[in-house]
Amino acid sequence: MLTKEFISKVKKLGYEIEFENDFSPIIRISNGSGSLGVVFCNINLINTYSFTPIELKQIMREYEDTPIDEREEKNITLFEIPLFNLKTSDGYQQYLTYDEDKDCYFASRGRSTLKQSFTVAELEKIPSYYRVLAKEIIYDND
Repeated sequence: MLTKEFISKVKKLGYEIEFENDFSPIIRISNGSGSLGVVFCNINLINTYSFTPIELKQIMREYEDTPIDEREEKNITLFEIPLFNLKTSDGYQQYLTYDEDKDCYFASRGRSTLKQSFTVAELEKIPSYYRVLAKEIIYDND
């Protein structure tokens, strides 16, 4: 199972996702009142609890059973959209950012925890006046 599929399935169940640690990504899953589980993306390890719902445990186990090198798509062409001449007050470049929960775009400095890279299909949904600013980035997960 791809990581993005895992995240989608967990969100469909109504749970919250929080990402930690860019070096060895960790996904924390909660229901708003407390943690229901933890998934370590770069190793085959999950943490669940006796109170973790069964349907969530099943999805987490399926992800855990996926070989690490099969959790991400390979050699994807992605695009980022730097908003030229738009920088934070401390000088960082701002990028077009998408909030999937609110279905809206906004500007933010570059952050790995935000949706700031887009596939060709996703790029087509972005307003045309931002699309012209898109810069290709090669995502090679090998």
